[in-house]
Formats: sequence, C-alpha cells, structure tokens
Amino acid sequence: MRTLLPSLGLCALVTLAAGPARGQTTTVGNGVQGPSAPVCPGATDVRLDGFSLVTDTGNSQVTLLAVTLTNYTAIQSLSIWSEDGATQYFQTAGPPTSNTVNFTGPPNIPVSAALANFKIVASYRSHAQAPIAKTTTTAYVSAIKTTTNNVVLNDSPDTTITLNNAMPNPAKWTATTPLDGKVTLNWTLGSSTDSVMVVRYSTSSDSTMPTDGATYSVGSSFGSGTIVHIGNDISYTDTSVSNGNTYYYRIFEYDSCLNYNTTTPWSSPLVPKAVTTLADGIAGASNTVCPGDSNKKLGGFSLMNSQGTTNVTGLTVTLGNTPSAYQAIQSLSIWDEAGTHQYYSTVSPTSNTVNFSGGNSIQPPNAFANYKIVANYSGHQAPLGSIATTAYVSKLRLRIISRVPIPWTPRSRSTMPRRVQPNGARPRSAKTRSP
Repeated sequence: MRTLLPSLGLCALVTLAAGPARGQTTTVGNGVQGPSAPVCPGATDVRLDGFSLVTDTGNSQVTLLAVTLTNYTAIQSLSIWSEDGATQYFQTAGPPTSNTVNFTGPPNIPVSAALANFKIVASYRSHAQAPIAKTTTTAYVSAIKTTTNNVVLNDSPDTTITLNNAMPNPAKWTATTPLDGKVTLNWTLGSSTDSVMVVRYSTSSDSTMPTDGATYSVGSSFGSGTIVHIGNDISYTDTSVSNGNTYYYRIFEYDSCLNYNTTTPWSSPLVPKAVTTLADGIAGASNTVCPGDSNKKLGGFSLMNSQGTTNVTGLTVTLGNTPSAYQAIQSLSIWDEAGTHQYYSTVSPTSNTVNFSGGNSIQPPNAFANYKIVANYSGHQAPLGSIATTAYVSKLRLRIISRVPIPWTPRSRSTMPRRVQPNGARPRSAKTRSP
C-alpha cells in the first residue's frame, strides 16, 4: 500500500500486517496406496484408503471430513490416522448406518504447504453381524471443511478389501469302508486350501452345526457325536471304533476364516467287523476206498478270525466230481485236523450241497487252524461203478462277520481236476469208490 507523506513531499511504501491469506486452497489427493486383500470377520486395523492433504500456501485445519464407502454393512467402525499410524484424528465413527460417514474433531487435521499423507482404517463386523457373503469394501474422502473453505477433492478409492463371511463349498464323501476294528473315510474338498472337521456319531439324527468363527479340537464332544479328525487332507482312518457297532460320520469343511459348510450329507451306516478267512488246509491223500469204509478224510480247510472271538455257526460243503458223488457217501462230519473234536452234527447228504449246523460251532483263533471233512462211505447198496468224490467248503455262516478268502495254490496232485472257487477252500483230495 502506497501512502503520500506531505511533509516530505515523497511517496513512501508501507507494508501493513496482513490477516489470513485470501483464496488459500486445500487439496485432497490420493495418498499411499494399500494392498487389496481378503479379510475375515472381526478383522481390525485394516487399511482401507490412503489420502493426502496440502495447501497452496500457508497453514489450515480440516475441521470436518466425510468418507464415502461401498457396502457399509460389512464395517464395524472407521477411523482417520496419520500415515505412520502415530496419530488419530477426529473420533472413531461406527457402526456406519449408510455409505457416508462424517468425522469431526477434536483433534482436527493440521494442513500446510508441505504435503502430508493420511489413511482410513476399518474394523470389520463379526460372523454373526456381517452379510453372509464375500463383500467388497472401498472408501475415499468425498468432502472436507477447512478454516479457509477453498477445497479441491481429488481422492479416489485405491484399495479393495473383501470381507469373507461366505459358506465354503462342501466336502463330498468318495468312499467309506468299515474294516476290522477301524473305518476308513475318504472325501474330496470343495477347495484345496480348506480344511475339514470329521465327527463320528452312533445315530444319524443329530442336528448340531458348527459355529462360524469357533475352533474345535479332536476328542471333544460335538452334539451327540465326537470330533475324530481335523485337517487339510482327504482321508482318515478311525481306529477308535468297536467291531459290531454302527457308526455314522459327517464332514464339515471350513476355510481360513473359520466359515463352516453345513450341507454335507451323512455317511452310510458303517459297521466295523472282525474278518474270518477261509483257506486251504492240509491236503488229504487221493486213493481208492471200498463200500462201507469209514473215517476217510475227504478234504482239508483252515480258518482264522482276526479277533479270535467269532463263531462259525455253520458251513456248506460242496461235493464232486460227478452229479452222483453224494450217493457214494453215507455221512459227512467236520473235525479238527487231529480228529479229537467234532463240530456240527453229522449229515447224510441228499445232494452234492451239504449244509452243516447244530452241535459245537467252530470258533477260529487269530491264527490259522486246520480242520477236515470226514466221510463214511455207503455200503454195497451204493450205485455200481467207480464214483470219484471230492469236497470243499464253499460257504460259511458267521455271526456279524465278513469272510475274506485267500487265493488257493495247489500243493499236491489229485487224481481228479480241482475246482477253483472264488470264495472258499478248494478240494484237496479225491477218493474213488470201487464197486
């Protein structure tokens, strides 16, 4: 401002003290960009956006700031911080009730001609509060109020944070197999990065479901069941079962955010069983017998039960080698190899299929034991001619037991061809009745 000093007849330039600069502008820009990433329900201190503040000259203060969101229902609270996380400005806001969130002080944000960076920090809602989905969220500064009022808004969303509160895809059973004292379970995963929780039950009526966000441990009760396995794998063998009991299983897949799938169907009922194995025994001698001969070993077989606790309540012997073989035999009986114990009742065959039951049952031990089929031959009233006879055990009747045959390998030569039966011991001797 120029002022004329009449006494001096000169013009002098006088500088007067000035108030706040007129026309000062505060610019909001993009700050330091954060990483876009998924987060789990309940996550805190998540960087959602970065922004910067600068004036074209002098100092100012931001007294009000507005943030615009996408999908506010995923967010529990928002706060404004310096980029280094050392200072919070304004009060924490939340839970948001719309996609526009207003922040007011104190403390206000100081602004100067030196650019400074800030960030919007979010905390996310819990499993129970958040939308049941994968929800993307963004944020940017959409308005500010300063002590100088001139504002330029250039911030835009620079980070996308996805809240994962979605049910994962289900695991699917591929094979469930009851065995001796154990059950093998196999499945496929809905996602290779997920894990599973396997629960064993005695019935298939339990409706208990996992709680999202909860952690469980093997051996813990779960409804009426027991958690038997947890892991990121596709198979498990449950050895904590008892033969003869019925078990059911459910498999709950879950992701890294502890979101559980609850749609997997029950397994089929699974009953682990001891295994009884029927195999060849000690071969008898092939020879010729006369009408009325008795106590002749016609076949040998062996039995083993994996637990040594299950009775063979009956068995079937098949005779051969001709349709009339049974007519040459007066009676058949089953004995231990030593000939000291008879099992079942003596049978007079009426066909080439002879069923044994009654009397003393065989209780096979847990190692192979040998038994024999003993024949008494008919007298001279039998059909005339030579009749070749063979015998082998073709079927077992067991109590809650499954049979697993062992392949037969010939160990001696018979005068008659031997039959190969897929599920039992084979003929080990052939006797020819002479007329």
